[in-house]
Amino acid sequence: MQVLNANNVGAFYRFASKRLRNKTEISPLYDSSGQICVDDASKANLLNEYFSTVGTVDNGVSPSSGTQKLLQILFTEAAVTSAIAYVSLKAIYLVVLMDYRRCFSNVLAAVLLDL
Repeated sequence: MQVLNANNVGAFYRFASKRLRNKTEISPLYDSSGQICVDDASKANLLNEYFSTVGTVDNGVSPSSGTQKLLQILFTEAAVTSAIAYVSLKAIYLVVLMDYRRCFSNVLAAVLLDL
């Protein structure tokens, strides 16, 4: 209930996200000899063995950091108008969401607490 009364959309989303997060595990895997691996350590080792065979070998040379400079930035009226409209729509959405949350805070609290 504190999250709903805090009048903070970010806190509400973090609270809801924690409760809706999918917490599935990696299913059992078969190793090269056909044995089933069920514990996390053996599954991690098995996946590491596989992915180490499909990667590239480190040659000790670091990739270039990209020293190219941006020579020109072009702002068009259409691009600026589109960006402003996007930000405005997002702000309107947040205001509507806050009003919705205020109206139905008890219902939302009950639903989230039942998860």
